[in-house]
Amino acid sequence: MATILLDGRPVRPPISGVARYCLSLANALVEEASPHIGIPDVLVQYDGGNNRTPDEFYSKIHRVEYSPFSTYRKIQNLAFEFAPNVFGRHKLSQYDLVHETYFANIGRRPGQVKVSTIHDVIPLDHPEFFNFNNRVFAKRNFYRQVREASMIIAVSNYTKQRIIEISNIDESRIRVIGCGVNRPEQSLIDSAAWPIMGQIGRGQRYGLYIGNLEPRKNVDRLIDAWAALGSEHREVKLVVVGRLNYQAELTVARGRELLGDRFVFLGPVPEAEKWALLSHASTLILPSLYEGYGIPIVEAYTCGIPAIFARNSSMTELAADDRQMFDGLSANEMTTVIARVLDNESWVAETIIDRTAWVHRNRWIDVARQTVQVYRDALAR
Repeated sequence: MATILLDGRPVRPPISGVARYCLSLANALVEEASPHIGIPDVLVQYDGGNNRTPDEFYSKIHRVEYSPFSTYRKIQNLAFEFAPNVFGRHKLSQYDLVHETYFANIGRRPGQVKVSTIHDVIPLDHPEFFNFNNRVFAKRNFYRQVREASMIIAVSNYTKQRIIEISNIDESRIRVIGCGVNRPEQSLIDSAAWPIMGQIGRGQRYGLYIGNLEPRKNVDRLIDAWAALGSEHREVKLVVVGRLNYQAELTVARGRELLGDRFVFLGPVPEAEKWALLSHASTLILPSLYEGYGIPIVEAYTCGIPAIFARNSSMTELAADDRQMFDGLSANEMTTVIARVLDNESWVAETIIDRTAWVHRNRWIDVARQTVQVYRDALAR
């Protein structure tokens, strides 16, 4: 049986983006274990008492704790980045295959097989959205992964195409496997709904944004678009959920200035509360200027609510109807599409029906099955 180590270091609360990918894939691989590909071990990070063996991982998963320089997570990351075979040698050498799940080095002994997941190439395409360190490390790791990995998983066709255009890699080494979605038990959502909805106003209509707050997420332009809605929609609030990243405080201040009490910033919320917010929203809006996939869009589909989003990058692959999309650089066009969804035009219900059927074919167990096949192919190369 092949032994596999999956890099789960991004998994720390709040769970979103790459952390969601790592956690959900690892848990789904438990169900897909076979005599040839067993349950992968997961590398987790010890950070001065925080994030040790995260409880969200299934109990069947063996969590390999990485603890050098245990008080300083950034120093741990640098140690693994520049000398993984020194600091992680005793942990890495036993595995037949290591799976890098994001732009970070997990190391590799001679003869060991590597699989890398590339979610996007945003730092290479738009370095202006990132600080100096992120730009440097992302570019370094992108070219290293292209060089070292036997197989690369791209989460969208758009990402695959950009990888090929940037690196000239042989297309046969890339597999496109999107992200899945697993909705929690309804009882958990219901129990979370009462307190979180009280912060918005029970029975209040609202549009929902989920994601980190940073320039490429384009939330400032969403706020402008919301402020321009006509009087018939002036009672509808904009609820923003996510972690404060680069320049985020300015975005929150802008929302409060332009929208007043129509703007509700909740920060990062627990998983059950996120799903409760999705279940009661009038629509999800993702105005990002670039996404590697767009997990909140799929989560909205799972809840049977309409999703509208910018017409760019990988998000176009998630649309059922062109009318769901808008020019992310045009607040006016964004306002128009938001108003049409709030007016519940006929095409809105049609997209919900179409995408509800689609999400049933795109679960994390389906992602795990395709990933196991990538492992098999990589080990056979």
